[in-house]
Amino acid sequence: MDHRIKKGLTALLAACMLLSLAACGKDQDEDAEKLSGTVFVPEFIDMDLGKNSEVRGGCTDGAYIYLLTSKYPDREAGEEGDTTYSILRLSVDGGEPEPLENFKIDAAPEGYDQSYVYLSGIRAGADGSIWVEESLSAYSYDLPEDFDPETGNIWEYDLLDSIDKNYHIQLDSTGAEITRVDVSGLQEKAGIESMYSGGTLFDPKGNIYVSTDGKIVVLDSSLNVLFSVEDENFWGGELTLQYIFEKLFCAPGGGGYPPERVEPEQRNKKILDKVKEITHTDMVTILKNLDRELVKGALSGAKFQECFFENCKCGKIAEAVKEVLA
Repeated sequence: MDHRIKKGLTALLAACMLLSLAACGKDQDEDAEKLSGTVFVPEFIDMDLGKNSEVRGGCTDGAYIYLLTSKYPDREAGEEGDTTYSILRLSVDGGEPEPLENFKIDAAPEGYDQSYVYLSGIRAGADGSIWVEESLSAYSYDLPEDFDPETGNIWEYDLLDSIDKNYHIQLDSTGAEITRVDVSGLQEKAGIESMYSGGTLFDPKGNIYVSTDGKIVVLDSSLNVLFSVEDENFWGGELTLQYIFEKLFCAPGGGGYPPERVEPEQRNKKILDKVKEITHTDMVTILKNLDRELVKGALSGAKFQECFFENCKCGKIAEAVKEVLA
């Protein structure tokens, strides 16, 4: 019996008798039994990404696994150029990984003495899209005309100009860019000391949710803080935030109860319909006609019985309660 049904019945009887009743249910025990028989076994994928390659992050949408990988030039072999990135997709059922053909990152800004483009995270969006985190930096220094980058130290000279940008980029299933959000300065605007990779999410209206240990901050698309939630015991903020988004945005609105609650809620409605049919009468008749086990569970609390039998002013109701508890 669902514990919320018993609580509802308890409230009904309390209203009729002006007494406080206690109730409990056994659905939680049933759920515990189901969970006790569930064992989660990790599965591993063995892939050869090649020399100087590594996985920078990964996510899954339930059907596919997406891996963000990087490859550094092999300087020992005389390779030139910058670090390259790719996103590999493979089915959760196995098979060979395939790169997303339309994925590409921004080119490093030109005209600077140093420039970098760095990808730090990947996650699956609630709508089937993919999000990656990109950082773009570029620096110009007051270098002499005869400066030799092979022998000189660029850090010894004054910084003249710099660019520091951070983006969250939404991609479609082929890797093509859908949209990008400039989150430069987000950490300072949110007033937090550190941020998780993957701990920044966006709702359909463009609001930004940032999580860290002890705090979740919500900002609008212009990085204005709308509100924050803080608790010193709140940890694993990025996991909590992702769970909230899964429940809020992964299913279309107006679909009724979540799938896991459909069956118990339908069962609860049938019980309440029967209760409604019976309860349009006096209390003694109600107690006799309601499901005996249901009522007994609601009235079996020791504190209820002590309070009820000491204060009950109606002998007929008292006898009906004794009969139920017998």
